[in-house]
Amino acid sequence: MRHHWPGNVRELRNATDRMMLGLPAIDGADGKQLSVRSLDEQMAMLERHLVDEALTSCGGCTAAASELRQVPKRTFYDRLKRLGLAAEDFKLL
Repeated sequence: MRHHWPGNVRELRNATDRMMLGLPAIDGADGKQLSVRSLDEQMAMLERHLVDEALTSCGGCTAAASELRQVPKRTFYDRLKRLGLAAEDFKLL
Protein backbone atom coordinates (compact mmCIF):
# COMPACT_ATOMS: atom_id res chain seq x y z
CA MET A 1 0.00 0.00 0.00
CA ARG A 2 1.97 2.94 -1.28
CA HIS A 3 -0.58 5.56 -0.48
CA HIS A 4 0.05 8.76 1.42
CA TRP A 5 -2.36 8.97 4.39
CA PRO A 6 -2.57 12.73 5.07
CA GLY A 7 -4.70 12.45 8.19
CA ASN A 8 -7.70 10.80 6.55
CA VAL A 9 -8.49 8.28 9.29
CA ARG A 10 -11.73 7.06 7.71
CA GLU A 11 -9.96 6.21 4.44
CA LEU A 12 -7.17 4.43 6.34
CA ARG A 13 -9.67 2.44 8.39
CA ASN A 14 -11.62 1.40 5.29
CA ALA A 15 -8.40 0.27 3.62
CA THR A 16 -7.34 -1.81 6.63
CA ASP A 17 -10.83 -3.33 6.93
CA ARG A 18 -10.67 -4.37 3.28
CA MET A 19 -7.20 -5.81 3.79
CA MET A 20 -8.28 -7.83 6.86
CA LEU A 21 -11.21 -9.26 4.92
CA GLY A 22 -8.95 -10.14 2.01
CA LEU A 23 -10.76 -7.81 -0.34
CA PRO A 24 -8.93 -6.01 -3.13
CA ALA A 25 -7.19 -2.83 -2.02
CA ILE A 26 -8.46 0.37 -3.60
CA ASP A 27 -6.08 3.23 -4.38
CA GLY A 28 -7.72 6.31 -2.90
CA ALA A 29 -6.25 8.59 -5.54
CA ASP A 30 -7.84 7.08 -8.63
CA GLY A 31 -10.13 4.31 -7.34
CA LYS A 32 -8.26 1.50 -9.11
CA GLN A 33 -7.86 -1.92 -7.52
CA LEU A 34 -4.29 -2.56 -6.37
CA SER A 35 -4.43 -6.29 -5.78
CA VAL A 36 -6.82 -9.18 -6.17
CA ARG A 37 -6.73 -12.34 -4.05
CA SER A 38 -8.28 -15.65 -4.97
CA LEU A 39 -11.31 -16.94 -3.09
CA ASP A 40 -9.14 -19.61 -1.43
CA GLU A 41 -6.69 -16.95 -0.22
CA GLN A 42 -9.51 -14.78 1.11
CA MET A 43 -11.15 -17.71 2.91
CA ALA A 44 -7.82 -18.73 4.47
CA MET A 45 -7.23 -15.18 5.69
CA LEU A 46 -10.72 -14.97 7.13
CA GLU A 47 -10.42 -18.37 8.84
CA ARG A 48 -7.04 -17.40 10.31
CA HIS A 49 -8.50 -14.12 11.57
CA LEU A 50 -11.50 -15.83 13.21
CA VAL A 51 -9.37 -18.50 14.90
CA ASP A 52 -6.86 -15.89 16.06
CA GLU A 53 -9.66 -13.69 17.40
CA ALA A 54 -11.28 -16.59 19.27
CA LEU A 55 -8.00 -17.66 20.87
CA THR A 56 -7.16 -14.10 21.83
CA SER A 57 -10.54 -13.46 23.45
CA CYS A 58 -10.38 -16.82 25.28
CA GLY A 59 -6.82 -16.33 26.52
CA GLY A 60 -5.53 -19.31 24.54
CA CYS A 61 -8.08 -21.78 25.94
CA THR A 62 -8.83 -24.03 22.98
CA ALA A 63 -11.95 -25.53 24.57
CA ALA A 64 -13.51 -22.10 25.07
CA ALA A 65 -12.36 -20.88 21.63
CA SER A 66 -13.86 -23.93 19.88
CA GLU A 67 -17.11 -23.38 21.77
CA LEU A 68 -17.09 -19.68 20.83
CA ARG A 69 -16.69 -20.58 17.13
CA GLN A 70 -19.22 -23.42 17.50
CA VAL A 71 -16.96 -26.15 16.10
CA PRO A 72 -15.96 -29.46 17.69
CA LYS A 73 -12.66 -29.38 19.59
CA ARG A 74 -11.08 -31.87 17.19
CA THR A 75 -11.97 -29.69 14.19
CA PHE A 76 -10.58 -26.64 15.99
CA TYR A 77 -7.30 -28.47 16.73
CA ASP A 78 -7.07 -29.54 13.09
CA ARG A 79 -7.50 -25.95 11.97
CA LEU A 80 -4.84 -24.76 14.41
CA LYS A 81 -2.42 -27.27 12.97
CA ARG A 82 -3.29 -26.41 9.36
CA LEU A 83 -2.91 -22.67 10.05
CA GLY A 84 0.35 -23.18 11.94
CA LEU A 85 -0.99 -21.59 15.12
CA ALA A 86 -0.18 -22.65 18.68
CA ALA A 87 -2.70 -22.03 21.46
CA GLU A 88 0.19 -21.43 23.88
CA ASP A 89 1.06 -18.25 21.99
CA PHE A 90 -2.30 -16.78 23.03
CA LYS A 91 -2.20 -17.65 26.72
CA LEU A 92 -2.29 -14.69 29.08
CA LEU A 93 0.73 -14.22 31.32
